[in-house]
Amino acid sequence: MAHKLDDGTSIGYMEQRHFNHFYFHGNNDPHYAAEEEKCLRSTEDIKRGQFVGSYVGELITSQEALMRRDAASSFSHKDVYLFALDKFSDPKSQDPRLRDDPYEIDGEFFSGPTRFINHSCDPNLRIFAVVTDHANKPFHGLS
Repeated sequence: MAHKLDDGTSIGYMEQRHFNHFYFHGNNDPHYAAEEEKCLRSTEDIKRGQFVGSYVGELITSQEALMRRDAASSFSHKDVYLFALDKFSDPKSQDPRLRDDPYEIDGEFFSGPTRFINHSCDPNLRIFAVVTDHANKPFHGLS
């Protein structure tokens, strides 16, 4: 099933059925790039500037993210889906929340299809910080 945006464009989605096993729907195609690396590609051309999706997951501290990275490195094939919310980080800021280490989003257990895209040494999508009406910069979104 695909969702329709206001302009009639269809976007795909995935549902988690089993741990780290997904069924994809809509205009995307799950495949393996090499040696069981999971990735996602669109079955339709993506226009320059087109919204593709938001990166979602569990919001964690940088200390928790470091522990999860260390734990993942002890496993040979453990995937890591951590994304730092560091767009507005500034060690000289008057706001202590922006001086501290940034929070991170972990897409390992709760996520969407965007966790499978742009994991390349030559990425082809741009990521933007998204700030809503509340302008809570330490907790900005990623799209």
